[in-house]
Amino acid sequence: MKRYFFIILFIIVIFVFGFWKYSAAQQNQIPTSAEAPETLEEAKFILVELIKNLPSAVKKIFIEEALPIWQKMYEKIKSFWNIYISARVKILWQKIKTTFEKKIEKKAPVIEKEFEKEKQELKKEIREKTPGIMKKTWEKLKKLIK
Repeated sequence: MKRYFFIILFIIVIFVFGFWKYSAAQQNQIPTSAEAPETLEEAKFILVELIKNLPSAVKKIFIEEALPIWQKMYEKIKSFWNIYISARVKILWQKIKTTFEKKIEKKAPVIEKEFEKEKQELKKEIREKTPGIMKKTWEKLKKLIK
């Protein structure tokens, strides 16, 4: 159990340092020579251009930078799952399944008896409540035929 804990801890540390290094590299690419607009017209123009270009910029960043990172993370988690966890889960599932199948097989006759008993009770209840309805329906059917 300790082994898995350390493996998972190691993977988390790698992801944290990887993102930290990536974000530090991105911060160095930000231009710092932007000047403040001098007039209201310039500010309005900059704001309009920003609003126009924002969706395409976000899409570009997502496709070029975020999506590859998420795909790599998915592939690593998927391979980790397939290598270490999947087989154990399948074995555990088979044990649980066989245990429940055995219990169900033991209780199957009792369940069938209860089912038959319920079925007979429902038939009896239907016969008690529907004789008047059946007679009325039969009489209506006779009237329609005549």
